[in-house]
Amino acid sequence: MLRARGENVEVQNYIDNTGVQVADVVVGFLKEGKTSADVRALIADPAVRFDYLCWDLYARISAQYSEDKELLKDRSATLHAIESGEGDVAELAHLVADAIVKAHLATMLRLEVEYDVLPRESEILHLKFWAAAFVLLKERQAIYFETEGKNGGCWVMPGLSEEGKVIVRSDGTVTYVGKDIAYQLWKFGLLGKDFYYQPLQTYADGRTLWVTTDVPDVVRPNDSGHQFGHGAQVYNVIDARNPICRRMVAGLRGLGYNTQADHSCTSLTRWWRFRRAAVPTWHSTFGGRSQETLRRSLGPQRPGREGRRSDGQPHLEGHGRGFVAARRSPTRRAEDSRVADRHRPRCATSC
Repeated sequence: MLRARGENVEVQNYIDNTGVQVADVVVGFLKEGKTSADVRALIADPAVRFDYLCWDLYARISAQYSEDKELLKDRSATLHAIESGEGDVAELAHLVADAIVKAHLATMLRLEVEYDVLPRESEILHLKFWAAAFVLLKERQAIYFETEGKNGGCWVMPGLSEEGKVIVRSDGTVTYVGKDIAYQLWKFGLLGKDFYYQPLQTYADGRTLWVTTDVPDVVRPNDSGHQFGHGAQVYNVIDARNPICRRMVAGLRGLGYNTQADHSCTSLTRWWRFRRAAVPTWHSTFGGRSQETLRRSLGPQRPGREGRRSDGQPHLEGHGRGFVAARRSPTRRAEDSRVADRHRPRCATSC
């Protein structure tokens, strides 16, 4: 819609490749004795639906945390290793995340949804985006260090709940809210930093899909005059049950960026299941594509509650926020479904 009006629109999908869900899948593989070589072989095996396999593994390992508290220590250690980006555990996480992204892109292409750039959370950390944002948050007193209670030892953002929202855990790892605030600052060009980029794939019309990297390369999108980010208006497309956008906006306001907070819009959706979900009916078109196209791409659907827009706002292809999430397995047990619903990842894309 925006493009039809002549607006310059950039479609992003944020790849959360350092978060808890990725760590849980890695913990699951390690618990099963899998090495990076084993996982690489699974990815290369055409008989294996690796994205489905990861979702089932994620559901199984999530159920075990309540039974085995020691396993939570493994999750914490894995998160530290992933954030550092070094060692065998980080390599395993990298393999898992990249394979799921590839499967996700294939699915979205069947729905005729395409992106311009995939900013990855790993670069938010490795290129010190978060470090710069953390300094700003402390300097402008948007967060405080808690010394007691259940949030003792954590950096907390006040006002979002009675106890505040943890931004940095007591073990030093950053919650996704902290990294998301850094990402939102970059989208408006407020950090004074930029990613490095590399081409990931080429679409049928010749457009390049770029992905961020922390390694300087020869080819950069702004060599041809294009620059990612620096938006005047940001549309965050996200699951209606997730309060992350409210927290990102609170972060901007806490830093004094009220104009940018006012221009951070949220287009809410519902998590829709690749397995048998009803196709949302927000508008006569969906991301510029007809619903009939979506139905053909998804296959047979189960009658059920459909996603709706209750605020009357149009659907916009804006700056989406994504998660490296595997699709649901059609053969998953009912118990796995219950566990997965409780630990469901955030909405995947601008869709």
